[in-house]
Amino acid sequence: MHGADGEPDFAQIVATLRARVSEPRAGLYGPSSMTWKLLREPALLLGGGRALLLQIAHPAVAAAVEEHSDFRQHPFARAERTFSAMFRIAFADLDGALTAAAQVHGRHASVRGTIATSGKAYRASDPELLLWVHATLVDTVLEVYPRMIAPLSGEDAERYYQEQRTTAFLLGVPEEIQPPDLASFRRWFASIVDGGVLRVGEVARAQCRDLLAQPPSTALRAMLGRDARLPALLDALGLGRASTRLARLLTAGLLPSRLRAPFGFSWSSLDARAFAAVTTLTRTIHGRLPSSLRTVPAFGKALARATGASSLERGS
Repeated sequence: MHGADGEPDFAQIVATLRARVSEPRAGLYGPSSMTWKLLREPALLLGGGRALLLQIAHPAVAAAVEEHSDFRQHPFARAERTFSAMFRIAFADLDGALTAAAQVHGRHASVRGTIATSGKAYRASDPELLLWVHATLVDTVLEVYPRMIAPLSGEDAERYYQEQRTTAFLLGVPEEIQPPDLASFRRWFASIVDGGVLRVGEVARAQCRDLLAQPPSTALRAMLGRDARLPALLDALGLGRASTRLARLLTAGLLPSRLRAPFGFSWSSLDARAFAAVTTLTRTIHGRLPSSLRTVPAFGKALARATGASSLERGS
């Protein structure tokens, strides 16, 4: 659903989704969805650095970020916009989800240019580029959830992927170019990572350095919102450099191995053991955290709106 100028036909996308959604108050997904079950978990944001680095490993995304944002001065401003839109599309009512998507479309419309190292033109609304950016978020959720939260069955992972095809469609990715199921998505994703599409240049490496120089509490606050309790807890604990080193370890460990060295990460057997220990510990303590630290703020509001349940209730 693209116009003659190649831009997504957002009005047609909206009309299609309005016709599909039976309960607008619950939004695109609702309390019984895998999207709500998975995205309510703040621990998923431990993979935020991975997703952002996968995105800028694409030369067109790195160029767009460099030329059309204040990433160097405020590395997590883009993360804040990305994750704010993701949570609103996931948890808002239908009008709220569509408004969030309209804002994304509006930002993308003017983002275009030329990649300096190759001379190739890019535009943020290119469906293939949109698919890659969205795919980094989907793949990161499916990578982080079983590692750091709880086991995820193949059936549940498939359900989540199928639901996220709707998000991709809303953001301007035609359904016909999306992999039809999770197995084909994983094959496609691996072909991008292992093929010649991703090229980590100096611009992306500099962006990576700026990103990892920020305290993890700053990153989580950008992703969760200013009122989230988890970033405040990290600040209160005064973890400082230890948490920054931990964030670097997790980001490197979650990245596909082929991309570690290009981004400047060293990776030893000691790093691998430390990463395994941290992910095991995270899974172990996850269930012992209070509900207020185990759900993103958007989930509580959405659950109360859709069902009248307490904002601290986790749902099924």
